[in-house]
Amino acid sequence: MNGEQDYRHEGRQTARYQRILVATDGSECSVRASAHALYLAESLGARLYALHSVNVQRAFHMGIHFGEAVAELSKFGQNAIDGVRGMAQERGLECEKILVDGVPHKSIIRVSDEIGADLIVLGSTGMTSLERALIGSESQKVLLYSERPVLLVRET
Repeated sequence: MNGEQDYRHEGRQTARYQRILVATDGSECSVRASAHALYLAESLGARLYALHSVNVQRAFHMGIHFGEAVAELSKFGQNAIDGVRGMAQERGLECEKILVDGVPHKSIIRVSDEIGADLIVLGSTGMTSLERALIGSESQKVLLYSERPVLLVRET
């Protein structure tokens, strides 16, 4: 089947995933989400984008060593997206790396809009109901505020 073809079933348009954005924080759960994104990209012939958002607000709360904290968080983020790209290269897939500064859920939504992502893939670690009520999770916020389809891969 041609990836550009418009698939219809009983007069309804069905989903086509040509651009898949996977958000990673380097956690084991993100690696699982990346594996799902890679499988889909490979199966569907989609373009894969790996995103890490450096949470500068978190660095600010680290105190006087703000610059060092941002640099460390950026390095960590670069390693996370390098890991996704490495997984993609093992499968013979291309993967564009994107490293941005910002609040993660806002960055994920903004970048997904900028690249025209057809699907956002991200991991979700288990949070207690108290944690979720107090701070919410980044994945929950993406689910709530994104207008794009989201695949949430839960921690096992």
